[in-house]
Amino acid sequence: MLRTASVLPIYQIIGGIGVVFFWKWLVKKSTLSKIIGISVVGAITLLNLSYYLHNYWVHYPRDWSGQWQYGYKQMVEKVSMLEDNYDRITVTSDLGRPYIYFLLYNRTDPDEYVRTRKAERDWYGLWNVYGFGKYDFTEQPPLPGERVLTVKRGVNSVTHKIDQVVDSSGNIIFEIGEN
Repeated sequence: MLRTASVLPIYQIIGGIGVVFFWKWLVKKSTLSKIIGISVVGAITLLNLSYYLHNYWVHYPRDWSGQWQYGYKQMVEKVSMLEDNYDRITVTSDLGRPYIYFLLYNRTDPDEYVRTRKAERDWYGLWNVYGFGKYDFTEQPPLPGERVLTVKRGVNSVTHKIDQVVDSSGNIIFEIGEN
């Protein structure tokens, strides 16, 4: 979408010009032609609108939820309910930068984040966050006696599964458990 957004006004302008020319042509026609023309355009518009709404509400959430990071909110909520029982929480970064979702959905105090973060700037000046508080995004193995809650991507990715996050098609996005 981001790549094609710049050309969207072109289609709207061409469509608007087409509507203006069609209206000017239709005004010169008889009453019956006007009724038929408006009815055809109305039917096409309703058909197109129903097709769009069907795709938007039925197919898009099911087929493209992963492209919009579906599952992170659910994962953070599940981890937050379990986190008091663990010394450290390791979260996979296979699907991006998970720390952002923990900061957002847990409403983490920015001062606490800055004080406890483990991060460094890369060559481009962007931050790579490896952890903050009890959250670890590097998937380091547990220390002796340390209780670690692990969040990984995919099926059978943790040894002792406690919970999972699935998408609307039933595919497992995250498994939450202990290794």
